[in-house]
Amino acid sequence: MKHPTQEEWMDYLYNEAPANERAKLSAHLAACPECRTQVQGWQKTMTSLDTWQPAVKEAPAFRWMPAIRWAAAAMLMLGFGFALSQMTAPKVDVAALQAQVRAEVTAELKQQMQQNLAEFNAAQAKQRVDDQQQLVQTLRQMEAQRLADVASLRYDMESLAMSAQTAPAPGNERFTAQVGWEK
Repeated sequence: MKHPTQEEWMDYLYNEAPANERAKLSAHLAACPECRTQVQGWQKTMTSLDTWQPAVKEAPAFRWMPAIRWAAAAMLMLGFGFALSQMTAPKVDVAALQAQVRAEVTAELKQQMQQNLAEFNAAQAKQRVDDQQQLVQTLRQMEAQRLADVASLRYDMESLAMSAQTAPAPGNERFTAQVGWEK
């Protein structure tokens, strides 16, 4: 005879097996005393586990008492330390402190302003030098161009003068009229 597996019996005990499977397992239980004894033992174990309740421990009523005592002691020591520091601390003159802070801030602002002004003046001086160099370079270029124009004009004038000294060719009345040379 073939006996069902433990997994099949667990499905049967927990009502997780399909109806046709349950019917087969019930028929096997009726016919097999060995499986019946095993299943009945499992059912007794399940019943005893269902009725078992863990023991409830009572929490001690004063479990927090040591922590509260230490916290109170710490608060007392902190309060004592604060009171002692207030009694022994030097008194501060607020007006004098404000005047001192104002003087320090004013001095620092003056120093910062002087530094910024010096940086600005240095930048302006550098810009001025750069502008002067650019102006000198532009003037040199203009002078070179002027000299080139004067030389070109002089050449043109000398050429024209040489042309005027020579007699015009016959039949060139138009040139004679332009130069203003009369026969």
